[in-house]
Amino acid sequence: MKEVSKQDKAPNVSLSFPTSTSSSFTTSANALSGVIYNESKLTIKDNGSVNISATTNRNNAICSTKSVTFKNVTATLTTAANTSTSALSSARGIFTFSKVYVESGSLNIKSNGDGIRCEKFNSSGGTTTITSSACDGVDADDAINITGGMVTVKGLKKFSFKVRRTNNQEDIDAGDKTIKASDGVTKSTHTFRIDGGTVIAEGKNITTVQTDLTQASITCRSVKASSSSEAKVAISFMIKGSGVNVTSSDKCIKYLYSSSAIDSSKDYTVSSSGYTSVKASFKSKVVDARIVATS
Repeated sequence: MKEVSKQDKAPNVSLSFPTSTSSSFTTSANALSGVIYNESKLTIKDNGSVNISATTNRNNAICSTKSVTFKNVTATLTTAANTSTSALSSARGIFTFSKVYVESGSLNIKSNGDGIRCEKFNSSGGTTTITSSACDGVDADDAINITGGMVTVKGLKKFSFKVRRTNNQEDIDAGDKTIKASDGVTKSTHTFRIDGGTVIAEGKNITTVQTDLTQASITCRSVKASSSSEAKVAISFMIKGSGVNVTSSDKCIKYLYSSSAIDSSKDYTVSSSGYTSVKASFKSKVVDARIVATS
């Protein structure tokens, strides 16, 4: 992503929605910008609520050249055709050339395109719920860092969580010579980390979570028989064990659950109706549980 604004020191700007107020913004303009377009360090805050809706397939809910932060506010972002499973446009819930921070409050995104397309995504509190009906839930260039909050992301057609440079490095390590080395991980900050909060992700794919974490994570996947390759069939995953009893809300190929309730010294069972269950085996606070779902 190349930043369209070359401004080095962007001003800090706030959109405030006071307690007990309800606001809405919408546009039918067929523009590749956003219902809200921003070139500052934008904070959307206070204890009121706001609905931001795009009514044409080409328009983002929020488009920003700088960072976007959510504090206390209840924000609902919706793009057109947000229930269609066909990728109809490039419209996203949030499209920014910088970072997205969720510090508190509630952020709910329903999009046909990426829920969030950004440089980095950070959650330290609040509740974030993202559904992309045809693309990625969170698509970040450099990093996804979750230290707190309740984060639920669905990208059943593509990635729930995607960190581009981390994915590229995995492909380079696997011998893919079509990707330039410069597109891989070049910094320790190019990463997908979960060090707190509760995280649930359902998708066709998920970037590999880091293993040197302070909180345990379990990633489940359906695979082909005698292979580590992902299966094409989506299944319902169940994780049971000490302090944990969760089931994916939709059928998916990869399911991730992370919470302080997981005890990495205990055994957990990962299962799906009609398939053989497997035991979760932790490695540095991370489980990669594979259910053979196809022959």
